[in-house]
Amino acid sequence: MRKWIVSSLILFAVHLSGQEIELPLLVKLRQNVDISRFQNELGFPAARTISTIKCISQESSVYSIKVADESKLSLLEHLQRLQDVIWAVEDVPLEFRAIPDDSYINQQWHLDKISAFSSWDISTGGLTPSGDTIVIAVIDDGFMPNHEDLKANVWKNYAEISGDGKDNDNNGYVDDFAGLNVATGADNHPLRSHGTATSGLVGASGNNGKGVSGINWNVKLLLISEANSASNVIVAYEYVLALRKLYNETNGAKGAFVVATNLSAGIDDAFPDDNPIFQEWCTLYDKLGEAGVININAVPNRHVDIDIVGDMPSTCSSPFLIKVTMTQKDDLKDEQGGYGKVHVNLAAPGSEIYSTTTNHQYNSFTGTSNAAPQVAGTVGLLYGAPCENFARLYKNEPAAAATAIRSMILEGVDKIAGLGAYTSSGGRLNVLGAITRLRDFCEGSSGDLSIQNIFPNPASQRLSIEYESDNYELHHFAILNALGQNLIAYDFNPPFFGEKKLELDLSKYGFPTGIYFVSIRSGSNISTKKVLLY
Repeated sequence: MRKWIVSSLILFAVHLSGQEIELPLLVKLRQNVDISRFQNELGFPAARTISTIKCISQESSVYSIKVADESKLSLLEHLQRLQDVIWAVEDVPLEFRAIPDDSYINQQWHLDKISAFSSWDISTGGLTPSGDTIVIAVIDDGFMPNHEDLKANVWKNYAEISGDGKDNDNNGYVDDFAGLNVATGADNHPLRSHGTATSGLVGASGNNGKGVSGINWNVKLLLISEANSASNVIVAYEYVLALRKLYNETNGAKGAFVVATNLSAGIDDAFPDDNPIFQEWCTLYDKLGEAGVININAVPNRHVDIDIVGDMPSTCSSPFLIKVTMTQKDDLKDEQGGYGKVHVNLAAPGSEIYSTTTNHQYNSFTGTSNAAPQVAGTVGLLYGAPCENFARLYKNEPAAAATAIRSMILEGVDKIAGLGAYTSSGGRLNVLGAITRLRDFCEGSSGDLSIQNIFPNPASQRLSIEYESDNYELHHFAILNALGQNLIAYDFNPPFFGEKKLELDLSKYGFPTGIYFVSIRSGSNISTKKVLLY
């Protein structure tokens, strides 16, 4: 489908995602270099050929220099000789990892495959137990923010006034009311089907009577568009980092509680050491993780071993990065998906996946671009689950929370025999499996079925029954008299999180004084205890 090769001697404009982009030069300056002095140091005629110089990474002192194509090579060689320059390279384009498909079959088959339906009984995203609004950043080519199934979930920066040309909230970005277009610096996202589809898989509105459902029903989508080159991806990630750090520093008064990023794009046949801008890119994952953000990336749409041939950013070694390939409906790895037992962590459904597209429409498409957003969406569900212990962890130790989430997702996969040779986990995403690992973290009970305690005993007005159970399917509760007759009987599902306890108001039944039996049954397992009622 594509093969982009860019070296320091081949400099050109490329056509990507339906648009022509001019690739700038990238320069890393030594710390504390005055940019005005640097521009003077460039000298004439080099300075005459430059149209703009823009800082793309405050964290790393990396600048983007736009220059006429015919002058790039000479300017690049000139920059590499300057004493204030650590390195100078040309930018590198990204490929968005999807293959468009007009098929309408198998609409959202992936949701059942990854146990999303049962997971929604526990969490649908939205808010954490502490009341933080969960945000997932979708870094892509463009979006349809006003799509009927997306608009309710698009993150808004209400401290910013859209379109007034000012940085109202002093976060370093102008007019970032509905996310950021990294090419323009505002929130005027270009209309693109790829980003519209990936954002729908993360968080199309659920249970709203229309369209499709994302992995999250209510999560907020931070839209970041035109991430079509290595430098623009760095701008995108630094924007996320700035928002999350600001949120942490102000205890939620400013910024955004971004818990995950999704990038369904990358650069084929590349390793971090191939280009210094790639190293800056990899380093950002560690910085994001320290702030509490886990990052998801789609591997290439080619049957290649990226451990051998390389891929950016999939070969970055950060503990805060999850790399995802794709499976078909039969759980076999799709032949178009990349693999690697070292650098590819898990698989998720990617073939003929139904999602949102432009013009308020819906369609199916195939690619690893589909698989990664499902993992990113799972992060949002985990943060929305009712686990107070985890809420305390992400408040006090955001990096530890991010690595814990990564472990829960990878340990909760469905082990698939055919994936053992292709991924480090040997499995396909299971949302409920990840939530189960979170429950274990929260010290939720998981012992064999048994009634642990009944109190008070004797009882007259109210009765509390504490119990254990190792499953969360339908259970049957009953109170029986000494003859074994059911006096009260009903079915229930144990809570996935928290205390397993049944409360009963006895006053409305008028039981005569005597010995009774409390019973809980699940399948063929049953537990019974005596109680005196008076």
